[in-house]
Amino acid sequence: MNKPSKTFYIWLAVVLLNIVTATFIVSNQIQRSGPLLSNLFQSEYFIALGASIFVSAVPVIIARSNSNLKNHILRGLAVLFLLSILYLIYNFFTCTGEYCQVGGIILIPIFMLMAGVFYIFYIAGVRSKK
Repeated sequence: MNKPSKTFYIWLAVVLLNIVTATFIVSNQIQRSGPLLSNLFQSEYFIALGASIFVSAVPVIIARSNSNLKNHILRGLAVLFLLSILYLIYNFFTCTGEYCQVGGIILIPIFMLMAGVFYIFYIAGVRSKK
């Protein structure tokens, strides 16, 4: 019996992560006790699911590519993550509105977690190629 390749397990992890994200979104909507199907198509749910797919599938695709530009693409994405975190930190200290700091308090850890998951999947994709 053939043993599945390392790539199969990485893609299985990608699918499981996105299933967990979709389950969290549906359970969150059910707890709000609203109409399920009409409210699932709100933009916040699409953003969460899109971010989950981006953070899990894109690094594996980049790592598995044979392009010489994959390291530059990775650095560019890292810069985008860092610039967004730097902007949120700047906004946290300079905003004078009543609710300005709430976004930074919530989004900074989320962006840091997204960056960490992105690099974990990238490293797993690179290791599976060897």
